[in-house]
Amino acid sequence: MSLKEIVPLALEMANEDEEITEEVPPSKITFARGIQGVSKPYMILSIEAVNYDSTTETEDAVASYRIDYHTYADTAQKALTIHEKVVIKAKEYALHDYDVRLFDEDYFVDVDGVHRSTVSVVFRSNITHC
Repeated sequence: MSLKEIVPLALEMANEDEEITEEVPPSKITFARGIQGVSKPYMILSIEAVNYDSTTETEDAVASYRIDYHTYADTAQKALTIHEKVVIKAKEYALHDYDVRLFDEDYFVDVDGVHRSTVSVVFRSNITHC
């Protein structure tokens, strides 16, 4: 597994779910650092951690990638509705080569009244080469 593989998979998890895209159009789900001038709600994904379990054989190494799904909205209701849909999708998301698990969740409101929720998801897989 590599970043080249995980980035499209992380986007696919959100973009392929009609429940999520009903709330946030796929054009507003991105790895961009910040979306200027775009109306809320929108979702920004970020790669927060890449960990490799130590092994003696490279081909047996296990990598895990933590992807954070940050949702930005004007209201708590909207942010938390999307949040719950991401949680549900992460729990049922199954890939034949990856173990997908929830890692953490949080919610806050910034000084500008923007509601942000975060769902952290770990994608874990055996990698066959580095």
